[in-house]
Amino acid sequence: VLQGRAPEPSIVLVREEGVEVIPRPDLWGLTVSATREALLKLYPDMGILTIGPAGERLVPMAAVRGNESHAAARCGPGAMLGSKNIKAVLAGGRARPPVVDREGLRAVGREALEAIRKDPFLTQVQGPIGTPNLVEPVNTFHAFPTGNFRQRHFETAYRIYGDRIAKDYVCSRTTCPG
Repeated sequence: VLQGRAPEPSIVLVREEGVEVIPRPDLWGLTVSATREALLKLYPDMGILTIGPAGERLVPMAAVRGNESHAAARCGPGAMLGSKNIKAVLAGGRARPPVVDREGLRAVGREALEAIRKDPFLTQVQGPIGTPNLVEPVNTFHAFPTGNFRQRHFETAYRIYGDRIAKDYVCSRTTCPG
């Protein structure tokens, strides 16, 4: 939990030994890519979440970027970090969180996986098509945010319906290893 605001543009380091806020005004104004590049030179073994100029300027839909292909943008978390003068959060270490009931955790995981494998919607519809499968029903019910959330229905969304993408564009399939 980040409380308060850093007195100047800073980064947050989260390590097994503790948390540290380090002033880094030199990073302010840099793009996400340039910030990552600069931080990886000093912290090559740490995971990095960073914001770009949009987050610094408190743009309401500013994203937090985990790497060059992953962003968290819903509700503007980049603006939240910018409002706290935090350019990046870095985390590293090898400690594992304590698990009180390791076998119980494994059992819950096995139970969840079995439920997923038995669910026909997940195996026959959601699995093969993925998240784009949700575009059609959400748009049909006028709940598909478009125009920077100013509208709830997208007239030509049929072009990105999951079944159309699967039929017209998918050459091969894979899943997230996680």
